[in-house]
Amino acid sequence: MLTHLRYIVLGTALTLTPPGLVLSQEIGFDDQITASANKEFQKKLEAAKTGNPVAQYSVGRAFQKGKGVKQNHDLAARWLRKAAEQGHVKSQYRLGVAYRDGRGVQRDYKRSASWFKKAADQKYKKAFHALGYAHHKGLGVPRDNMVATGWYRLAASDGHAKSQYALAESFSNGNGVKQNHERALHWYKKAAEQGHRKANYEIGLIYQKGQGIAATPKKSISYFKEAASLGYRRANFAIGDAYRQGLGVEKSAEKAVEWFVKAANLGQRRAQYTVAKAYLDGYGVAKSYSKSLRWLRRAADLGHRPAQHLLGDMHRRGLGVALNYGEASKWYKRAADQGHPPSQYSLGMMLSLIHI
Repeated sequence: MLTHLRYIVLGTALTLTPPGLVLSQEIGFDDQITASANKEFQKKLEAAKTGNPVAQYSVGRAFQKGKGVKQNHDLAARWLRKAAEQGHVKSQYRLGVAYRDGRGVQRDYKRSASWFKKAADQKYKKAFHALGYAHHKGLGVPRDNMVATGWYRLAASDGHAKSQYALAESFSNGNGVKQNHERALHWYKKAAEQGHRKANYEIGLIYQKGQGIAATPKKSISYFKEAASLGYRRANFAIGDAYRQGLGVEKSAEKAVEWFVKAANLGQRRAQYTVAKAYLDGYGVAKSYSKSLRWLRRAADLGHRPAQHLLGDMHRRGLGVALNYGEASKWYKRAADQGHPPSQYSLGMMLSLIHI
């Protein structure tokens, strides 16, 4: 009797619960999380509770970004799902991304691809690109470069810069299409016009090396500089290398090192090692063991094997530091453990000296 009465009371309570509160409980909404949320978010939330898919999307994105409310990917995914299930295309795409990246939900590539497909059926170009990438990598769908290229082409034709770059890569490498460097250049340029930094860099390489066209090293520099201005560190190194070799510019050790330093300051290991070598050899700069060591350590700490090996050499020979076989062995070992043959040989030699 008591059990029966308990069910009656519970049923009555649920019946009397306001619809908005039921949705809040269903979502798993925590009032404590939104207690400090700003007024703009609260307004969106009230609209979302009524079932408005646009508002639900806005709330989901706010939770994702931590905009106006404390960041919470679990709640973000739940609100996005509400909107996606009502056919809201941006929510379908964002839910696909959440499943692909494992943000707020358990990573599930099949579900990710399914949501991307729903968005793609509504001609959402970001979903075209996402499906192209999924087929290229085999994420929840069969790996198929031809299918991937088809999706990239749809998005690229609609002006999507990332897909234009991906399509250019397909033509450049012959993935899913017949290799065609002219078509690759066409799509790289389309992406570059929209500020795609890697596309600018690739165009620079094409003009420098003459891939499918006559080499025009001088023309490559402007594209490298554009990519560098957009923060692409490999472009800084490419300009430095052009000055080192005299490709499209007049040879200049000083300018070469200047550009290598720019790439090195952006964290490129190869550039850091190159700058270290410049200071060690006095190339374009005054010779300095201390500056060489500083750049070597930065590259070595990032796992650059030649830098680790050279650090070992400098400790073994006492260049800029006190001679120290133990420290030399330590750096040789770090590179040797990464499969660096010269370091494996040097480590063997050091160990034999230490044990003599």
